[in-house]
Amino acid sequence: MIRPLGGRILVRKHEDDGERITCGGIVLPRDAYFDRVVRGEVVAVGPDVGGIRVGDGVVMSIRVGVDIIEDDVRYMLVRASDVLAILEGEE
Repeated sequence: MIRPLGGRILVRKHEDDGERITCGGIVLPRDAYFDRVVRGEVVAVGPDVGGIRVGDGVVMSIRVGVDIIEDDVRYMLVRASDVLAILEGEE
């Protein structure tokens, strides 16, 4: 398992189908989003992180952190300060 250091967290990314359909029926590929965000679940927390716990659902920008694939599971290693929101009621 990966153990984050300092003020970093390890997030398991939620998978999505990658493309969206607008209300007008236009199919937008995953790469077409300018301000795309990633949802995920916190699986590990570094020692200097406060306010974020293992099991929290979080939202982050796609442009932060480092992508890691381990055992066919996609993770992001990010600074806790890069988390945009904690999703209430999601485990």
